[in-house]
Amino acid sequence: DNPELSRDALIQGMVDNPKVIERPIVLSKGKAAIGRPPESVLDIL
Repeated sequence: DNPELSRDALIQGMVDNPKVIERPIVLSKGKAAIGRPPESVLDIL
């Protein structure tokens, strides 16, 4: 969280830089994994 960035600014940042959202970060049970390849997420679920 960055209080200096509004929700709209964050969304616009993703629109302007779509590669940012090509690799989602999945959080589960206190662990995180990069969502590509999708199989990497299975390790933390």
